[in-house]
Amino acid sequence: MAFASRPLRRLTQQRSILSRGGVQAPLSSVSASAGTSAPAFIDSVNVAYESLHRHFEEQFWGTKMALSSGAYSTAALTSTKAELETFLASKERLATTRALLAEGNLTEKEKTTLQIFERTFGCYIMGEEAFS
Repeated sequence: MAFASRPLRRLTQQRSILSRGGVQAPLSSVSASAGTSAPAFIDSVNVAYESLHRHFEEQFWGTKMALSSGAYSTAALTSTKAELETFLASKERLATTRALLAEGNLTEKEKTTLQIFERTFGCYIMGEEAFS
C-alpha cells in the first residue's frame, strides 16, 4: 500500500531503488529542487515510502514469527525501522511539501495528498520547523 493515494504507474520501473542488505530510497528524486512538480514529487515519495515500508514489514513479521530464514533478524528489523523513520523525518521533504502547497496550481487530490504528507512529516520532525 502506498503512502498516499496516487496512481503508481512508474512503480515497476522504479523497483531498482532496492539494494541487497538494505533499502536505498531514491533521495535525489524526493529532495527539494527548483521546478519540482507536485505529481512527480508525490509519485517519488510514494514509491520510496512503499519500498521502505515493505522491507520494514517483512522484517517485522519475519522476526516476530521467528521464521527460520537467516534473512530476518533483530538487527535488520532495527535497521529497516530506522530507515523508514529517517525517510519520514526529512526536513527537505517537509520543505518541498510546503513549497508545493504554497505554489497553488494543484488539483484537489494533489492538495489533499500534500496536506497528508505535511502532517505526517511534521509528526516525525522534532523542533520548531515542524510547527512553522
